[in-house]
Amino acid sequence: MTPNPLFRLALLSWAISILGACGHQSQDLIARQAWIRLPPPGAGVAAGYVELSNPGPGPVTLTAVHSERFARAEIHSMSMRDGLAGMRQLESLAIPAATKLALRSGAEHFMLMQARSPLRAGEIVPLTLHYRDTAGLQHTLTVDFAVRAP
Repeated sequence: MTPNPLFRLALLSWAISILGACGHQSQDLIARQAWIRLPPPGAGVAAGYVELSNPGPGPVTLTAVHSERFARAEIHSMSMRDGLAGMRQLESLAIPAATKLALRSGAEHFMLMQARSPLRAGEIVPLTLHYRDTAGLQHTLTVDFAVRAP
C-alpha cells in the first residue's frame, strides 16, 4: 500500500521543521598577522598579537587561548591610569559583528606564560583560540603565530 501523497507532504514538512530547529550557523573568526614578541632570555612571559575579524552577522566572544608550548595562556588588557600602566586578565573579549579587533601592544593581547622551551625568532607557534558564537556554541580556531624579535 502506497502512502497518501498528502501524508508524505505533511511528513516531509514536519521533518524539515524539526531539522531547521536543530540547525545553526557557526560564526567565522578570521585571524591575520599573528605574531609573538620574542622575549629577552630568561623571561617567563611572552606576548602574542593578532588581528581578529568577525565577518558574521552577530558578535563572537573570545573565551580562552591555549598552547601546548606554554604552561598558561591568557587574554589580557593593558591600560594607562594616572600615568601608570596596568594589566589585567580578561575572562572574555567580545568582537562585534562585521568588525576587526587588533590585539596589540599597549591594549588587548595574549599573555603567554612559562614557555616549555625557549622561543626562537622565526619559529612558528600554534595557539588555539576558543570562542563562542551568537547562539552560544563553542568553537576553536588554531592559528600559527610567528615569533619575531622586537
